[in-house]
Amino acid sequence: MVDLNKKWLNKFLNSINTDTFKIKNSFTFKVQFGNTMDNSKDTTCLDDISIKYNSNCSFTLTLSNYVLADPTWCSGVSVLYHFRLNNGKITSFGRNAAG
Repeated sequence: MVDLNKKWLNKFLNSINTDTFKIKNSFTFKVQFGNTMDNSKDTTCLDDISIKYNSNCSFTLTLSNYVLADPTWCSGVSVLYHFRLNNGKITSFGRNAAG
């Protein structure tokens, strides 16, 4: 399972297309975390980091890590961070893992 670190957070934040985010209230960045079961660089199952604006300055940031389970199917796990922005500060921060 991949957890958020400064390196991936910076890459993600620098990749956000603000015009797309304003229109769709979400943005997804495809990455390759490099955490395959056999340490290969298989790109069949790309990972992603996404952010979604929910409402009332509430956001969900999701890291999804996928591995090739068999030749035709990718299995994955996700870590979800949820937070609210209040007067320029992060409040109501939480973290959940699934998968």
